Amino acid sequence: MFQHPFQCLKKLPKSSYLCNDILVTATGPIIFSYALDDGRVISSWPSAYFEVVAEPEIIHEATERIEGNIEPPAKKLKTSVPDNLSENSSADIVIESPHGKRRKKRSAKGAPLPLILKLASTSDGKYLVTVTSEDKCIRVFEVSPQGQLRLLSERIMPKRLFAVDVTPDDSTILCADKFGDVYSLPLLVPEAGTTNLEPEGGQLAANEDKKEISPKPFVPAASTLTVHTKRNLQALQNQLKAQPKPSEKKTLDFTHELLLGHVSMLIDVISTTIPPMDDCQKSRTYILTSDRDEHIRVSRGIPQTHVIERFCFGHKEFVSKLCVPSLLPECLISGGGDDSLFVWKWVEGLLTQKVDLRTHVECLKNSLQHDSDQDGGLETTHDQLRNHEEEPIIVQLGGPGNINNSQKEKRQGTDWQGHEPSADNSEGIAVSGIWDFSLQLIPGDDTGIILVACEGIPAIFSFLLNEQNQLKYHQTIPVSGNILDIAVVDLNIIISVDNVYVPGSTKQFRNISADQTVLQTFQYSSEKRIFMEGSQYSTAIDSINQEGGFEMDDSSLKALGSVLYNIERLRKRGFEDEA
Repeated sequence: MFQHPFQCLKKLPKSSYLCNDILVTATGPIIFSYALDDGRVISSWPSAYFEVVAEPEIIHEATERIEGNIEPPAKKLKTSVPDNLSENSSADIVIESPHGKRRKKRSAKGAPLPLILKLASTSDGKYLVTVTSEDKCIRVFEVSPQGQLRLLSERIMPKRLFAVDVTPDDSTILCADKFGDVYSLPLLVPEAGTTNLEPEGGQLAANEDKKEISPKPFVPAASTLTVHTKRNLQALQNQLKAQPKPSEKKTLDFTHELLLGHVSMLIDVISTTIPPMDDCQKSRTYILTSDRDEHIRVSRGIPQTHVIERFCFGHKEFVSKLCVPSLLPECLISGGGDDSLFVWKWVEGLLTQKVDLRTHVECLKNSLQHDSDQDGGLETTHDQLRNHEEEPIIVQLGGPGNINNSQKEKRQGTDWQGHEPSADNSEGIAVSGIWDFSLQLIPGDDTGIILVACEGIPAIFSFLLNEQNQLKYHQTIPVSGNILDIAVVDLNIIISVDNVYVPGSTKQFRNISADQTVLQTFQYSSEKRIFMEGSQYSTAIDSINQEGGFEMDDSSLKALGSVLYNIERLRKRGFEDEA
């Protein structure tokens, strides 16, 4: 059976609070926290959702040990989970295998749980925020200094959520739903008996007042004195007999505030701060949002979110990802359904550069197709693509009017892995992730690297970012499967790859194998100035790959595609011109 891939990764920020480097992963509905020094499982939630099944050779080995025929192993194997664990508790799941051999497997038990869509954390790594799909729930966990997870609160929102972020002051959660609204919630729910400081314009007090008011009985406007025909009289009698329907609108019984709204589906939201220019000024906080209608909106931070500073116009398709580099807070990199990355001076609303992305995607496809024909494998493409550089498309500062579109070309719907063409070959690129990789520890002209992943593409595209807010193509990093998420750890990156679907496809399954790679790691070489496979965390990553998450059943496998690949579905399907 297939192991469930990790659809979300989150490296908790380094701080004096945490004792170790901790990687948090989401696999289906389950959260794991791992220690990056050795790859051991620190905690999982919900713990009672798993039963660890001992394989036959383990049972036989235990029997032989009891009879005294063999010596006891150096490590203890835990083959069950205590029955007294609840979903809100946490515990260690010990999965240890002597001699590096896979000794047992996890299997899910109990009722299905909602899938985890997003992970976010505070700047000190003390709190973890998760968003789940079906139940539209925001959960807040407290992370102990050792990495244990403890559930603090569960708050169900009225609409399905697409994005979540934590404000720079680590006090407020921002969440965006599919109807275009952005809400703010306090990170920590006030305990019973404490004073609840309701923000100005908040809705908790209003909701409490509504609960005390009983619904008024229904009284029709007409009466027997105003109705004269037989048909209308019968309709009036039916209205009087009918029971009033209860209100379907659910009130939220926790502190929340509606900050802003779009007229389109919101896809991403980030909160960022601009440092003061001099000692007389204060830092300014903004909320950046993107939607399905090609808009990027810049709003003031809390409590002035109703004030729209400006819009960033230029995209022709949906905007799925926003990234503000940590070292250049006035720079914004955006991507979505267009063939290019967009670089903005978002404080001024100016588009400064468009960097072609399709050229590198097509180059990767051609290289992989050539290697597939010659049985070359993915390793040979790394050297071929390492020195490939393409000049970015530059536009004049001040707006998108002078954008050069000469490099745009229509994508042919062919399968570049040697398989027959299928419906998953979309007509456009869908950016699934943009990550900031800082190079502040390495002297040089460039201040950072921007990592970009596209949906259904088994490679990372890296771009150098300089102090003039200019991107330049740097490297294509092929991996063993389609990229799901990336965690940046100092000068290392940990990549979650899809072990279920064929690389380059979102429909065709792989052949089931015993060894399934779900994580890969790369390290940036300061000498060669490129990413090279392997890092100081290779031992931990190998341990996580060996144990995996849990095995999927047929129903989970059938629904996996819609969970992992949902960005391209945001593209609007209108009438296409016939060539």
